[in-house]
Amino acid sequence: MGFIVMEYVSGVGLDALDVRDDPSIAERTMSAVRQLATIPIETHEGPIPVGCGAAYGYLWSEDGTGYPLKNMSDMEIWLNTRLAVVNQPPTSLTRQRLTMRHMDLVRRNICILSDSRSCFFDWAFAGFYHSIPHIPNSGFPGPVRSR
Repeated sequence: MGFIVMEYVSGVGLDALDVRDDPSIAERTMSAVRQLATIPIETHEGPIPVGCGAAYGYLWSEDGTGYPLKNMSDMEIWLNTRLAVVNQPPTSLTRQRLTMRHMDLVRRNICILSDSRSCFFDWAFAGFYHSIPHIPNSGFPGPVRSR
């Protein structure tokens, strides 16, 4: 269905552009990513994928989390169990704020609209998560730093 929708959006896929020709594309796209973080979530709610089931995406295993994460403690246990397998120290998520994250920002999922705004496709992995896993993989040349 996503590819059908993409056919009707008036714009150019980021994968077809050389952002070195217009460096402002990177900043406008990062601005749109930062805007996602302003979408509110109830403070008592835990990490939530858009579909309300198990979480999927590059942070999780190929099968996702395998079960819904009901709260930050569930997410912390899930992450720390996997960190222990690769001999990494545990992490604490207790002070992390949950914000909307796309979780699959790659060039093929970003479109620059005819009015220069950024549009994101493929929201299958999106949800309310802490800021640690959201590392845009957009393929911009050089480092892209959000403010």
